Formats: sequence, structure tokens, C-alpha cells
Amino acid sequence: MGDYSFISNSEGGEAIGAVMKAPPGAPSAWGFYFRVPDIEAAKATIERSGGKVAHGPTEVPGGEMVLQATDPHGARFGLVAPGK
Repeated sequence: MGDYSFISNSEGGEAIGAVMKAPPGAPSAWGFYFRVPDIEAAKATIERSGGKVAHGPTEVPGGEMVLQATDPHGARFGLVAPGK
């Protein structure tokens, strides 16, 4: 989906976010990601709880795993977890 840049905190340089250009045809928007310890377990919880996984899990540059989903009411969110 293109290049993105990490945003780091000022103490220790830990990545706290990332930004990228919107894909062609997509509107600009903010995407919120929550860190979880296990992406597969989180995916199962989303599906069991009535949410829908739209994409992923997939590995992103840097080795972490991400997925995008919607909750049962349609609110979009993402999850990020350590790589395999």
C-alpha cells in the first residue's frame, strides 16, 4: 500500500505510530491501532464478538503483524502485535 514513516517518542525512540499517504481513491483519514500481545487470538475474539476482520493479519515492514476490523456497530479500528 505504499511507504509509511514511523513516529517515535522523544524518550528512547520507541515507535508510537506511523503515517502514510492515502491509497489512490481513498479519502484522508486517521486509523487507530491498539497494541495486542497475540494477533491471532485478537482476531478470534473480534469474530466471536460480532465484529468483522476486513484485512489481515498481515506482516508490515519492521516485522509486526496488523489487521483492520470493524466492531459490531461498524466502527473501524486496527490492531498491531509482535511478529511471528
